[in-house]
Amino acid sequence: MKKRIATAILTLAMLCTMLPAALAAGVTITTDKETYMVGKPMVITVAGDYPEGSVVLIYEEDANIYQDEAWTGVYALDAEGRWMVDAPNRPGNFQVRLYADHPGNLADPAFGLLAVKNFIVNYTGAAAPTSPTVPAAPTTPDAPGATAGLIATDKPAYTLTEPMVVSLSGGYPEGSVVLIYKEDANIYQDEAWTGVYALDAKGRWMVDAPNRPGNFQVRLYADHPGNLADPASGLLAVKDFIVAYNTTGTPKVAVDKANYTAGEQMTVTVSGLSQVQIGWAAVGVYGANATIYQAEAETGAYALDAKGQWKLTAPTEAGVYQVRLYGEHPTNAVPDAAAALLAQAVFTVGGAALPNQPVNGSVTPGQNGVSDWAVPEINNAIQEGLVTDKVTVDFSRPITREEFCELAVKLYEAISGNAAPAAPANTFTDTQNPEILKAFQLKIVNGTGQGLFSPGNPISRQEIATMLLRTVKAAVPQLNTDTASAPAFVDSGDIADWAREGINYFASKEIIKGANGAFMPKANTTCEAAIALVKRTFDSFTAI
Repeated sequence: MKKRIATAILTLAMLCTMLPAALAAGVTITTDKETYMVGKPMVITVAGDYPEGSVVLIYEEDANIYQDEAWTGVYALDAEGRWMVDAPNRPGNFQVRLYADHPGNLADPAFGLLAVKNFIVNYTGAAAPTSPTVPAAPTTPDAPGATAGLIATDKPAYTLTEPMVVSLSGGYPEGSVVLIYKEDANIYQDEAWTGVYALDAKGRWMVDAPNRPGNFQVRLYADHPGNLADPASGLLAVKDFIVAYNTTGTPKVAVDKANYTAGEQMTVTVSGLSQVQIGWAAVGVYGANATIYQAEAETGAYALDAKGQWKLTAPTEAGVYQVRLYGEHPTNAVPDAAAALLAQAVFTVGGAALPNQPVNGSVTPGQNGVSDWAVPEINNAIQEGLVTDKVTVDFSRPITREEFCELAVKLYEAISGNAAPAAPANTFTDTQNPEILKAFQLKIVNGTGQGLFSPGNPISRQEIATMLLRTVKAAVPQLNTDTASAPAFVDSGDIADWAREGINYFASKEIIKGANGAFMPKANTTCEAAIALVKRTFDSFTAI
């Protein structure tokens, strides 16, 4: 009898010990979502048969039993077995665990673990975070948690301190922060910031654009990035924009006469500036070759009269002068004073001869420095509409990147019969010239890095050949550029690999030529030579 009682007690004890494991097979935990935004409500549902003293806890994935984020007894679940609780306040991989008792009370917590449900917490609540959409010219920082479409700006480009509207949409934590940064700035180098609590009812932030030109970003973080252990994971969205000296309109400056006597009163008229630009712009009179520090007279645009006029006396020394209109005082714009130049006008004092003027109709031998050999080709190019006024002022000087883009676009349109499309106005920070934007969109030319185009830089002979080839390829996509009969140049070793196709192609057609067996790939190209190359290319393709 005693033996039977002992056996029964032993069996009962074994059953009690095995109870949690037996129940675990029928116990489940579900969550209403797989991924939650930090701190947002979640619904945990426990189902099945489990001991009345069971406990539900939330843990980080690899946490020990004492490191719970939140817990409740099953007695506190509602009639449907649900626990309404806020998700953890930081991103990571988490678990809901159901124990037969609080794990701290269990001799073997692993044996008392009845069920587990994994879930994710991040700053967006999105199951598969995506990277923001970014324009080609500006660069977006690494943003593994960023989501497209959360940030919008009312314009892609602004002038200095122009009012801008930043709009947020979608879901984001209540403690999120919106900041403006220079494109490559670290998290502590913001230009301006606000918490999302300060946005208006439409989720908008009215703020002035930065007070200097460049590529900028609006970044949305789940908290101020200085408070985040891992700012990159807290970056929710990025929106790029540009600040430049001129983004709309066509600023102009004009003088009331072409020639003045020494000390004569003169009137300078400025037009095309926005109200914001007027607060920054500066107007100055300079000698034709004067630096930005050598103004004869100057004033801020804010001091102009209601007609945009500035009345002053002409310089007292005879010579050629310029009135220059800058987006801000040029000495403040260093090292980008050239980019700040919005417009200029030329005048003379004391009967000095005016500088060369653009060719009107046709060029004559010796006019504006033209070489005799170039006269026929230039006149033909003018007749075909392949020339701009800029390149006819001085035929002997090197052509610039900006000027050749303008010729290349004319060549493309003449060969293809199509109007060239333009890239966005915010593609570059140092130019909004529509012809440059068209050339960039057609992949005729690239920028020089960091959002710059460098429009005033000269262009080499090998660059000309490459740009010409890209132009005709854009106009004639089926073009075959095989060149079995390309001439060999004695300085071929100086030709860059990227330029060989264009040089070989145009040299084989005798459109571009060398001198004394040399190509001189790195030499600058004069305006007259560039015009001649464009005209020869036009003739080659329109004769097909």
